[in-house]
Amino acid sequence: MDGILTGSSAKPDPQHLPRPLKKEEDDELTAARLVAEDWEVIKWLLDHGANPNAACRLDLTPMSFAVQNASLQTISLLFGRAGDIKSGQLIHHAIERDENVIEVLNQLLQKGARVNAVMNENHQPSWNLQYFKGIGTALHRAAELGKADVAGYLVQNGAAHSLQDSKRRTALDYARRYNHPEIIELLQSS
Repeated sequence: MDGILTGSSAKPDPQHLPRPLKKEEDDELTAARLVAEDWEVIKWLLDHGANPNAACRLDLTPMSFAVQNASLQTISLLFGRAGDIKSGQLIHHAIERDENVIEVLNQLLQKGARVNAVMNENHQPSWNLQYFKGIGTALHRAAELGKADVAGYLVQNGAAHSLQDSKRRTALDYARRYNHPEIIELLQSS
């Protein structure tokens, strides 16, 4: 595999490309491969059976990793090749991005993501493993991380700041707990 993920514009040698993927292969490895920014490899993987919606036990998918880490172009490619908005907790993973968070959230909301979805609410094994941490909506996480622009975007797009997480805390509670005055003001005024 050396040289495949180098960003080279040369067409990869088929001998060095991964073999077609099988369902039982490690989902994290598959996801990591799909997030790579080498277009030839991404297209090859998709052409040879990589499923951007293949979930591991915790409802993490290649799409989850992509919306958290990949370029907007890669995310669009994966959606164009059967990426599904309904699996992988995508809106929650998008909040974790370092840049282009609002652009990715906008794309997800346009595709039907629910702005008030509670993380893992429709994936019982994940919920059972994580509810004790206090899992909530994307607004909860944006408030916790201090992402005021993201919190504002979510509120403008219908995020309900009165919803409680699995520990009965609101997004305002998170903003107060982590001392994010701009988000506190936003949530108190909306």
